Amino acid sequence: MMFLKSQKVDTGIEIGPKKVLYNLLVNHMKEINPYSFERDLSELIRMTDTLPKWEQRDLGNKLQSDKDFLSACITMAVSSRNQNWDKDEFSTGVIEPIIGMKQRYDELHGERGMLSKGEKNEIIDRLKSILAVKGLSDQMIHIIIAKFDSHSN
Repeated sequence: MMFLKSQKVDTGIEIGPKKVLYNLLVNHMKEINPYSFERDLSELIRMTDTLPKWEQRDLGNKLQSDKDFLSACITMAVSSRNQNWDKDEFSTGVIEPIIGMKQRYDELHGERGMLSKGEKNEIIDRLKSILAVKGLSDQMIHIIIAKFDSHSN
């Protein structure tokens, strides 16, 4: 909690099914606004209109931005809540695409390459598919993908 404070975090969003982080923030960190993903979904949707789109970071070269973009897509694919317990469907629709994204990430590092606009759109489509297989609602997928679409154009 002290690390969050030292980093000047002002908003905490509990993504899991329980409210551990939410309760810690309410009870111990009054300066951080807590939200529960499940309880405050409509408020979070409203907030997304005021948050900046995924922006290309000015790190001096295109490689870093593309790696950051792909890393963020992989992170979202891995960390989103799964509601699909069909092993075969999960393996084919989630695990294999994430492995492919990770392989492309490693290639970017090794060859100092860049992602084309077409590749970025493919990655976004792959992320949409992963989120759908994991059982996220169309509304939630739309909110998540909106953060990445501006970077792919």
